[in-house]
Amino acid sequence: MLKNIQFEDEYRTGGRDPLVQFFKPAIEQAGTYWLAAGYFSSSLFDSLGKSLGDFVLRGGRIRIVTSVHLSQADKDAIEAGTAEARTLLTAESERIIQEEFIEPLPTGAIILAALLRTGRLEIKLACMKDGSLFHEKMGILFCSQHGESSGCAEYVAYSGSPNATKSALESNYESMDVFTSWLDLRRAKKKRIHFEKDLWEGLDSSLVVCRLPEGLEKIIIRKAQLPTQQPHAVAEPPIEYDHNLDRYRHQTEALDWFVDSSRADGAGLLWMATGTGKTVTAL
Repeated sequence: MLKNIQFEDEYRTGGRDPLVQFFKPAIEQAGTYWLAAGYFSSSLFDSLGKSLGDFVLRGGRIRIVTSVHLSQADKDAIEAGTAEARTLLTAESERIIQEEFIEPLPTGAIILAALLRTGRLEIKLACMKDGSLFHEKMGILFCSQHGESSGCAEYVAYSGSPNATKSALESNYESMDVFTSWLDLRRAKKKRIHFEKDLWEGLDSSLVVCRLPEGLEKIIIRKAQLPTQQPHAVAEPPIEYDHNLDRYRHQTEALDWFVDSSRADGAGLLWMATGTGKTVTAL
């Protein structure tokens, strides 16, 4: 229960640790996480570690509203009316995905892809109507997997300076304000409505908000080499054993990846979990 956590009004990395004292305990007790951040990186999921793993196993769901940096030429095109902000946001997102999602993927990127694949993560892109950066930094954590629609009376809202990245939470000097629905409902509710209406539903007239296209989600999933599943399906496919080759399907796929000239080409890092047959694959 979120009420079991002793939240304080302010966290500073100079004397306190918001990752340990706020984010991890809150994620461990939450069922839904709404995040708005001008700059988001999948490295955030690395920082949350086991706390995020437990959140996912409970059926937790995440919504993210974030942005990308548009060039001055893009901004000029938007202001001149020769290009749409949504189109440029999508194009820049694809460029980032193609350049940054390269093998071997860090753990955070793999988690992000898995959340997308199972329908646990929704991402929207936002910018100012003139192409300027959306630089919001706030979030809401609900006790239920269905957010405020479940009638859940417990939620925590926060706002403050950290970007949604590993370096911001682990290294930077940051500060943030925390409001709970049971101690400060007025301010907590104001943050919740702001996220839900202004950001997620795109009712703020100064913003352009659009969903990350399904095609880009599929690119992320493919780059993580995860099988595509129907939305909201969480069951993993059964482990297939090839009796003719005397090895599991994932071992064959690992070998194919390693020797493929368009992929590892015999020189790369092969990540396999303990117990999945690393020795057999290596031999």
